[in-house]
Amino acid sequence: MTYNILLKTHEKDLKESLHVLKILREDRDILPDINTFTILMDTFCGLECYDSAYALFKEIIKRGVEPTHVTCAIIIKVFGATGRLDDALHVYSVMKKKGLIMSEAIYSTVVQACIAQEDYEKGLAESTCWL
Repeated sequence: MTYNILLKTHEKDLKESLHVLKILREDRDILPDINTFTILMDTFCGLECYDSAYALFKEIIKRGVEPTHVTCAIIIKVFGATGRLDDALHVYSVMKKKGLIMSEAIYSTVVQACIAQEDYEKGLAESTCWL
């Protein structure tokens, strides 16, 4: 059984997810990949543990692991939920520059972040650029 499967099994259980993360950090023979980090970020985001999701994102960057479009979508959601619209738009901008996959889900997440911060102008601008 891989750690990723174990994490998905416990995605609604913060205590168990944190336990698995602790094991991963302590076991020097196991290097978490981007999928492992993304599953954990999604778990934290789903449980509204936005600070933990952001801390993991910073760890990804520090380790030199390249985020996927899914990882970026999660951090955009985190930034939108915590009132950090400029950071959300920065991640979105970097995604576009790097040529990461742009999907309706990504655009919707960006627009939702704009709406959450009542910045309807930016939301409208972002939503019309992909129509």
